[in-house]
This record gives sequence, C-alpha cells and structure tokens, in this order.
Amino acid sequence: MTFRTPEAWWLLLGAVPLVVLHLRRRRRALVEVSSLRIWREVFGATAGRRGLRWLRETGALAILLLALVCLTASLADPVTGRAASPSQELVIVVDVSRSMAAQAPEAFPSGLGPWSRCHVAKQSAGAALARLGPADVVTVWMADRSPWVRIGPTRDHRAAAREMEEWFPRPGRHAGTLPETLDLIRGAARLSGRRTRVLVLTDSVGAASLPPELAGDATIGVVGAERPVGANAGIDAVRVEDGQVVVRMSHSGVGLTPRKLMLRGRFGRTVGEGPFLDFHPDRELEARIAVPAGVRGLVIATLHPPDDFPLDDTMPIMIRSRPPLRVAVLADASGASPYLVEALRSLPELVDAERALLLGPGAPQDLVEGVDVLIDTRGVGATAGSRPLLQFPAPGESVSQPVLWAVGDHPIVAGLDLSALRLDACNVLEPQNGEQALIRSSAGAVAVAGVVDGRRVVRVGFSPEATTLPLEAAFPLLVRNALEWLRGEPLLPAAVMAGDPLPLAGRLGPDVARVELAWAGRGADARVDGSAIVDVTPDAVDPIAPLPGANPELIVRAPGLRTPLARTAIQWRLPDDALLDAPTSAPDADAAIAALPDRSGDVGDERTWASLFAAAAALLLALGGMLLAPRRAGGPAAAPALPATV
Repeated sequence: MTFRTPEAWWLLLGAVPLVVLHLRRRRRALVEVSSLRIWREVFGATAGRRGLRWLRETGALAILLLALVCLTASLADPVTGRAASPSQELVIVVDVSRSMAAQAPEAFPSGLGPWSRCHVAKQSAGAALARLGPADVVTVWMADRSPWVRIGPTRDHRAAAREMEEWFPRPGRHAGTLPETLDLIRGAARLSGRRTRVLVLTDSVGAASLPPELAGDATIGVVGAERPVGANAGIDAVRVEDGQVVVRMSHSGVGLTPRKLMLRGRFGRTVGEGPFLDFHPDRELEARIAVPAGVRGLVIATLHPPDDFPLDDTMPIMIRSRPPLRVAVLADASGASPYLVEALRSLPELVDAERALLLGPGAPQDLVEGVDVLIDTRGVGATAGSRPLLQFPAPGESVSQPVLWAVGDHPIVAGLDLSALRLDACNVLEPQNGEQALIRSSAGAVAVAGVVDGRRVVRVGFSPEATTLPLEAAFPLLVRNALEWLRGEPLLPAAVMAGDPLPLAGRLGPDVARVELAWAGRGADARVDGSAIVDVTPDAVDPIAPLPGANPELIVRAPGLRTPLARTAIQWRLPDDALLDAPTSAPDADAAIAALPDRSGDVGDERTWASLFAAAAALLLALGGMLLAPRRAGGPAAAPALPATV
C-alpha cells in the first residue's frame, strides 16, 4: 500500500494534546465535608468501582487515538495496485495549405474517388487520438495562413474524435505557416507546464519550412510521400462565345497524361465533350465545345480524369437564356424594307417576330415604350427618346458608288466579310462624340456606332436596296450583331482570373472613377482605370475568387448605368509554387503515428482505501464519545447542593 499524500501523517501529532487532556482529567481534588452520609447515599452503588472507571477511561483514550490514526490515514490517500502514467499533452498540427489539395494515392473507403492529402491528414489525426491515455490532453491546430486552434485543449477524446470525423477538409489558398504555428505551440507548452508532444501532418518538410530549433520538438508525418511531385492541369477561364463554350487551360509539373474536356449539366449528364488534350510544357491550351441547342443554366466544365490537384479540374459557367428582343420598325408610307423583314425573321432566338411593331408616319410615341430596340428606315434625323436605335439610311451627304475602303474592329463587324459589298448610293456620316466608324469608303464613313448621351446608336448611311448586301450572307449577321450590341451586353468579360484587373469591353464614361462591386451578399469599392477595374479592396479578392462549387455573380454598379453589369466570377487556380516535394528522409503519416506511444490501455488498476479509513474513524469517534459520556448514579433522589470547604 502506498500513500498519495504522505504529508498528512503529520496530523498524528494531535495525539499529544489528547493524552494531556486525559491525564488532566484523572487528577482528584481533596474536599472536606461535615458528613459522608449524604455522599454514601448518592454514590453508594459505585463507590467501590475505581478499577472499572480507570479501564473505561483508558479504553476511551485508546479508541480516540485509533480514530485519529484512521482519519490521518484517510487523508494520506492510501492506494494499492499499479498507477496510471502521468498526464501528457499531444498537439496535432494539420497543414491545410493549398498543396494539401493534391490527390493522395489512397482511395475513399466507399470507392467513390481519390482522397486529397488533407483527407489523409484527417484520418491520421483520428488514429493519433486513439492512442491517447485517459488523462492526456489533446489540442488540434490548423496551419493555415493564420494558425488557429480547432480542438482543445481537452481531455474529452471522444468529443475530439467526433469533431475530427465531422470535419470536411478544405485546403486554403495560401502557403502553410508551420514555423509560426510551432512557435505558438512552444509558447503554450511553456505556460501549461505539461510535457508536450507535437505531431505535424504535412506534405512538405524542409529547412525552409521547419527551422532546426522547431523540428527537434516535433514528430513529422509526411502525407502523400508516395507521390512527392505533383502535376496540375487547371482550368483558368470559361466563356460562352458564338454557341460554343471556350475553355482556357494551363498546366505545370511533369507527367501529365492526355485528358478529355467535358461539359456536364443537371444530374451530371454529359451535354458536350471535346477531344483528348495533350499538355505540353510551358504552353496554354484553349478548347472549344459546341453547346447543343436548348442547353441553358449551370454547366460544369470538367477535365477527366482528374490530376494530382483536382481542385481546379472543374469550373462552373452560367449559360443564360435571354428573352428575345421586341423591336419596333419605323417606316414611311411605302413600308419597311423586305430584306430587313426577312433578316429579322431569320433570328427567332434574338427577335420576337410575333410582337414586332411596324409604325408608320404619325404613330404615337407611347407605342414604343415597351420595345427594346428601335429600327428607323425612314431616312430622317435621329429619333428622339432613350431606346437603342438602329437607323438606315441615316441622313448625311449623298454620294454615288463610293469604293469600300475599310472595316473597323467593332464587335458589330467583327468576323464579317464585306469585301464583296458594292454601294450604289449612300450617305457619308460624320461620327459624333462617342461614335466610331464601322465601315469606311473612299468618300468617308458610311456606318458608325457608339454611345451618344447614354444611348446606344448604330447609324448606317445606305439602304439595303441600294447595295449588294442583301445578296450576301453577311447581311443577317450584320443585323444580328447590331441588335446584340444594341441590347447592351454586359461589359464584364465572361471569365476573369482571381486577383487580376476586371477588363471592360468599353469605357464606362470619362467621369466614372470608381464603381461598386457586389457578390454573394457582400460588396466593395474599386477604382476604374481606363478600360479596367483595378485596386479592389483586399477583402474583396477572395470572394471574387470562390472555391469550386460556389458560383456567385459579380455585379458592377456605376454612375450612368441604367442596369448593373453582371458576370459569373471565376475561382482561383493553384499556382506553380503549390507543387511541393515531400522529402524521402521524413517518415510518412502512418510511421509517425506508429512512433507515438500507445497509452490508450495505460489506465492502471489502483484502488483507494481513503473512504474505508474515514468510515472507521467516524465509528471509533462515536464509540469513544459513548465511553466518555458522564453517567448518572441510581438512587431515590438527587443529592442536594451542600456547602463544602477545601
């Protein structure tokens, strides 16, 4: 038997005052009285039992001393058996930097797919928790851009294991901060005073990550050591263009096998796929996949099969279904150009022919309030109002048979072949402030477009009947491009890289210096520099670059814009420095876990006897008190109080 608090035995010194009190109680005083008759009547029955009285008093003293011994033994905490080992603290550091998103060789238990290195670290942390002793303290740190504590310090190992099991690993977007994390752990260990063991689960350990003074205190477990070098083929941007989804990709690392680009719609259904892509070093790829008719909504571009970093192998894009335009054609008494009418009818997805209006001279202006685009074929001055305007022939200086000179780079004429165009008669136009020439001839500009006083205007100086244009395939394309531009396509691009300036297809205006950005319930201000949005506030960088699965719409508001500009933001991709080498000298995660002492069964078989000794002390105190209690003598009456002299 051993005692946990042997210093309690000093309480036995309390036996000294007990013995002194007992001896003092036995002293007798000599009293002289005038007669012993009354005393004999009172104490006659017990006058001759001095031996028994001494025996009772001595026994009571012995019982009290024995009770003191039992009470002291109880306070000394007597135990028998083997004691459990002393409490220790285990600190688990999980690296959640961007490189931990790399694919690990292990597979999900259900066989659904590969794990990331972060998933392997999670399982290793759970295995480390199972090796703790009952009194051990555990703390789990996350080595992110800013280190933080996820669990603990706690002795509730079941709760800690349950929380780790429910944690869904999601690597961050920044490099890890293992040195800073270990510095904080060392400081916490000095404050606690406990023996601390540190387990670091990471995918890269080296001199640049762990200084020697820190590495000596930590057990390193490398995650993903079987595949030390990563290769990444990532989707940078996706856009919709002319009925096709255009995907821009880049890659880094070596050992990439060809991958197929696929488009998946609702419920994972494949709606389009391209050829296998062969990645070459230091070269970006751009692939195009035709979008079948009727495909609308959220479509996911996917590289299959996934590579070492599957985090950027998917990217969402929203294919919008926009309602067709409602147009109003302003014509003179002879009616509208039949070539124009046929061109509008050939664009059912763009123009709602059933709701188109044909307005003659003197038509009320309120009829055009509900239309999207005005088409003026009367050859008079610009129509008043704020609706986008397509006008031909626009008034100007009339010339005969000018020679076609050049075609501009405006989106309206981009990709159109007008080399066969012959002009019989046309009007030469003078571009106004905010307009640019679309088609130039030897006599001057014959088609212009621009934003005049906040209104989009396309002016063409010739009538279709006075040219060879209706005989060319370019005529309906020219009408379609003009209507698409007049509709007011969003100025933001279909895809932007995280952290890059947001380019604009045109200027917002010379007086617009700042714009307001909004996405997913958040907002920020940004500065406009010419044709790009720059200097986004720091807290706006990450939300503009969401992780896969998030698809927030970035909205830009600015003075002078009747409707906000909107585009789907694009998430970040893993940079080249995320491909880290795991050292072969460091043990893998399983070996690091096996190196930890298994204290789970180290509970001991100690039994404590303190309560038993305490009960014995209480019983002895009660017995001693009964023996020391004064007794009343038997007799006919109590003796009266008599005067006495000493």
